Amino acid sequence: MSQAAVQDLQLTTEKYKRNEIEAKKNLSSKESYCRRQSAISNMQMKSIHSTLQKLYSREERLQIAAEKRVMRSQLDRKDLEDELEKVELDFEQRLVEQSEAHRVEL
Repeated sequence: MSQAAVQDLQLTTEKYKRNEIEAKKNLSSKESYCRRQSAISNMQMKSIHSTLQKLYSREERLQIAAEKRVMRSQLDRKDLEDELEKVELDFEQRLVEQSEAHRVEL
């Protein structure tokens, strides 16, 4: 082989080696990028999951609080109805007593 052909072969070999090294660097860089993106995606998914759990938990607490308010209002209503019944009975009793007292006076 001639000297020029040997040099050309060496240059081509070096060029392929540089390209191979560059390709490995690019691949490594792309793999690293993909791992970073995957980690970011995982963190975002965890954050979304946590937020959803908080929202569901808050929704449950609000639902329980609403049910308690309804129960309290029903109890309050029952108490008010009982109190009204007592007042009405007391009023009727006083009315009867006053009418009896009035009859006695006549």
